Amino acid sequence: MQNKKILIIPRAHIGDFIWVTSAVALIKKQEPSVAITVIIPKNLIEFVKNNPIFNNCYVYDNALFESSNIYIKIFYRFFLFFKSIFILRKNTFDVCFLFSPFELFIKLSLFLKIKKLVYSIYECCGYNVVSREKQILTKFAKQSILSPVETHKEADFIHYSERFQILVRAYFGTSNISLPVIPNLKSSYVKSPSKTPKKIAVCMQGIKTAKNKWPAQYFAETIKKISETFDVEFFIVGGKEQADYADEFILTLHGIKIINMCGKTSLLELKDFFTKIDLLISVDTGLSHIAALTKLKMITFFGMTAPNASIPMSPNNISFYTGIECSPCMYALAFEKKKCPYGDNPKCMEMIKPQEVIQAAIKILEQK
Repeated sequence: MQNKKILIIPRAHIGDFIWVTSAVALIKKQEPSVAITVIIPKNLIEFVKNNPIFNNCYVYDNALFESSNIYIKIFYRFFLFFKSIFILRKNTFDVCFLFSPFELFIKLSLFLKIKKLVYSIYECCGYNVVSREKQILTKFAKQSILSPVETHKEADFIHYSERFQILVRAYFGTSNISLPVIPNLKSSYVKSPSKTPKKIAVCMQGIKTAKNKWPAQYFAETIKKISETFDVEFFIVGGKEQADYADEFILTLHGIKIINMCGKTSLLELKDFFTKIDLLISVDTGLSHIAALTKLKMITFFGMTAPNASIPMSPNNISFYTGIECSPCMYALAFEKKKCPYGDNPKCMEMIKPQEVIQAAIKILEQK
């Protein structure tokens, strides 16, 4: 099966895109000469530049999708849709791998009149939800040869990296596997940590939703206890939108070395920074998946997401998950518009107690 040009439409979040690169690497392994174009949000462009598995990229500004002005959001969706068709139709793609449930890009894949569309039937995270790809493509597709792949109805135990590679293996008829491929920083990140013996990064809040957070008082208790046992410098990492939250948190902890790094590094700088510290304590968020690309020891928390599906791909990770009856609920919240029965204080995260996290952290730091 010879393909000259392949279009990749990935998910727009950090961790999802990292996992998609494992599927793209597998495509390159199968057909090294194929030209791969990826549609990529502006905030992830550094993952594509100087990355040997990508040949071309089409960049869009995902910040405009999150504008508080509904008219700007609607206008940008239409603008992006027709601009994308105008630019991408100049290429004659042989196949499109659709890894994104975003309706705009699903419809875009149809209007581009690509010969084959490869996509998954099911989105699974505690619920067997028929994917947006399946719903929309079945309704609108007429000119394309669809290649739906039934990954598995009970796919909560299948990691997303593997789910994406299942699509590739089904299309090419191979049994090979690949790992994510993300470029390294060309020169080392200059703002290296100080000479403090122990260095710990903390990611307090997920970007996707405010519900993806471990209680601030739990983080405070953990930081206090660890600082009583070791000479430690703490670094709060996250996006720039989390900087104020981090500043307020730091004010509650006097006499402890804590630096707010939220929004002060690029993604590749952060990856380099993770090679210089001893431990990351984090909720399930994109930064933990960047850390998984290094040898950093990690402690991660899961509640609304399924750990088996989105656990950091690292042998150095320890995950905490209570598995209460309503967890995981990410797709129930997103696709079925359900609400968390515990409001803004999800029980699934509150049940992960500081004592067990402290014990795990101390054990890791004693071994360093």
